[in-house]
Formats: sequence, C-alpha cells, structure tokens
Amino acid sequence: MTDQWARTEALAIRDRLRAEHDRYKDLVSFLPTGKLRIQEDSRRYLCLRCAGFLEKMVFLTVNYYLSKKSSGPVLAFSTSYFRQAPNLTPDALRKLFARFGEQDLQRLDKFIDTSRRDILSDLLSTRNPVAHGDLVGGAKVDPTRYIEFCEDFYNWCIDNYLTD
Repeated sequence: MTDQWARTEALAIRDRLRAEHDRYKDLVSFLPTGKLRIQEDSRRYLCLRCAGFLEKMVFLTVNYYLSKKSSGPVLAFSTSYFRQAPNLTPDALRKLFARFGEQDLQRLDKFIDTSRRDILSDLLSTRNPVAHGDLVGGAKVDPTRYIEFCEDFYNWCIDNYLTD
C-alpha cells in the first residue's frame, strides 16, 4: 500500500460523496412544493452516506497507517484486530486513535473541537434510527453540516496520516 494509492482511494471515496451531495442539491431545486417527503428521504440517505464515508475513511487511514509503520507478523497481528471501523461516536474515535499514542490523540482532540464533536454526535445519533427505518427529521438530518464535517475529516486524514 503506497502513499499515492491511499490518497487516490481517499479521493475516490470523497468524490463519490460529493457527487451524491450534488445530485441531492439538484433534486431539491427541482422538487415541486408538495414533494417534501422525497427531500426528507434524500436527507436521511445522505446522513447514512456521511456516516459510511467516515467509517471508510477511518478504515482506510488506520490500515494505511498500520502498513506504513509495520510489516510482516506485526502488521498481520495489528490488522487482524481491525477488520472494520466501529460506529464512530466521538468517544469511539478517540479510543481508536489513542491506541496510536498520546500525540495522535492530541491531534484528534485538536481537530474535533466542541462544534465538530456535536456534529459527529448528531450524525451518529441519527445513523442507526435512519438505517432501521425510524422517522428522524429536522435539523439532525440536515446534510450540509455533515458534508462539511466529512470534507474537514478527509483533509485531516490526508494531512496527518495519508502523506509521507
């Protein structure tokens, strides 16, 4: 796994999310007034996609970082315990990155300030209810702030883990 491969993969993951967000914006601009349920369905879908994006970025980042810092049996051992990213509540994310050491935890804590922590908490508190068909609406399913968080998280991963 090379730096270029990891960055290319991360870019592809981000670009797919951006494209879906662009299609959402197009859809909303063309919807007739009486079709707000379609808009709500699309908003919920984008929440799921943002949560999935974060999981994929964490999985890619952690696996790349492990492959960069270790090899052979140590890499096999470490990746055998990391088959998928957990539901990424702020606490789960902190615990995961704390496993790399205090410096990594501090970098994450600096990135996930109070505002971003609230956004991540809201996203994860809506993910499971939406995935299981519960009715969730209002500001918690507003995709704009989740898309912005995903962009920021993508940049943070690139700057801190997916570079030389």
